Amino acid sequence: MTVPPFRPRPGRTERKFDLDIAIDRFLSAKRIERRSPRTIKSYSDEFSRFKRRLDRTGIQSITPDTMARYIEHLTYEKVKWDDHPTNPSGDPGLSARTVNNTIRNLKNLFNWCVKEGYFSTSPMDNISYQPEDNEHFHVFSDEQVMRLLQQPNRRTFIGMRDYCMMLCLIDTGMRIGELTSLKVSDIDFELNQIVLPGTITKNGHTRIAPISPVTSKALRELIAYCNLEPGDFLWVSQFGERYMADTFAKMLKSTPERRAYKTFGFHRTPSATTLRRNFSVTEEIRLRCSASWDTETCTWYPYMSTIRNPISVNSTRNSALWPHSGGPSSPEIREKSS
Repeated sequence: MTVPPFRPRPGRTERKFDLDIAIDRFLSAKRIERRSPRTIKSYSDEFSRFKRRLDRTGIQSITPDTMARYIEHLTYEKVKWDDHPTNPSGDPGLSARTVNNTIRNLKNLFNWCVKEGYFSTSPMDNISYQPEDNEHFHVFSDEQVMRLLQQPNRRTFIGMRDYCMMLCLIDTGMRIGELTSLKVSDIDFELNQIVLPGTITKNGHTRIAPISPVTSKALRELIAYCNLEPGDFLWVSQFGERYMADTFAKMLKSTPERRAYKTFGFHRTPSATTLRRNFSVTEEIRLRCSASWDTETCTWYPYMSTIRNPISVNSTRNSALWPHSGGPSSPEIREKSS
């Protein structure tokens, strides 16, 4: 698609602007900057949606008015999941957070085009970010978590695998995408911890997540049953193929107990529940990993800062949520916690 450029700056040679070529060059520049594959894919998907919209409407020029109309379409007309092959479509209009992500990506693209001399000014300059609501996440109670853990049939391979995945999410609070990217070699059974390499984390930083002895034992049994090697992915399907994040997320949402709870999500909220009610887990992770973990977690759940009387950091773990854990797992932590 060839789009007429804006008037060039005085003294600049006018460059012919081809949107497809510009996008390819932009993505190549981001790869040179060593942006993560996740970021590159996010850019690529966003620009593909934008190009499809231009093709449907027959628009042949990119102007500030064109971009304003596109953002208006996303805000009030675009149907969520209408271009997804399996997910059911939702209501018209995307959330402010989703629209802001689009605005951010398009601003980056056209700001780069200005630097490359395609435009004198960016067509996104007059587009402002939309205000987002301050979300207060609803977390599961201990009783709800225990009922969720009772859903998988642990007498079957699929049930045992899903049960182990739930245990890992409860113990660590990691993202589902991080969980399903783990390999057998990422688990340290001697120290009862999972090492999340920077290649699979969202911010590219390696993290260490402690797990309970019961979770560690369940993972040992699962690995032995599947006869997995250290370089294999930890989670596999009944056909021996890698178990993907979207499949597991749909399974979680389809369980009877999960459908009954109108909450933000399963995979991070148990950790938030523990931090709200009991800060000993934060202390253990600070000793085992880094002192910044609890700060980052409170950023995920900003409403926790409103708690007036938090429990002491050295208090006993919540036995209802972690009935299998009798306290800090390693002797070093037990000594420091006492």
